[in-house]
Amino acid sequence: MSERAQKKSVKGIATIEEFAKAADYSLMMSLNRDPDSDGTGYDHKLRQVFTGHFVPVKPTPIADPIYITHSQPLFEELG
Repeated sequence: MSERAQKKSVKGIATIEEFAKAADYSLMMSLNRDPDSDGTGYDHKLRQVFTGHFVPVKPTPIADPIYITHSQPLFEELG
């Protein structure tokens, strides 16, 4: 996709949900989940992964997140 087409495709994104839908997950789809993971997303124990590329986990929410900074060029690209 050309740079112009990429910029055009992200114009009008107003929410994080829209941004997530527009993201390209093709790399993630080409990786293999560790077959030894428990599959619940609560597999937070430290261990080596021998037979996969990643262990899917649910993120731990931050109690009181604060805004620190942003990338102006990225904001401009997103419109």
